[in-house]
Amino acid sequence: MKYRINRKTGDRISEIGIGSSYMYEAGREEAIKALRRAVEGGINYFDLAAGHGDSFPIYGEALEP
Repeated sequence: MKYRINRKTGDRISEIGIGSSYMYEAGREEAIKALRRAVEGGINYFDLAAGHGDSFPIYGEALEP
């Protein structure tokens, strides 16, 4: 995974990210599995700005550990 450095915070941010607009449509278990696999692959940028509210608990459960 390639990362870029946030000039203001110094955080390393993955060049590939995941949006949340329709994550809930995949179904809870499938969405959680996909998000956990993304983290395993090095993705650390998740765009929740335009997401449907039903996606938030899915992200919470997937990223909890």
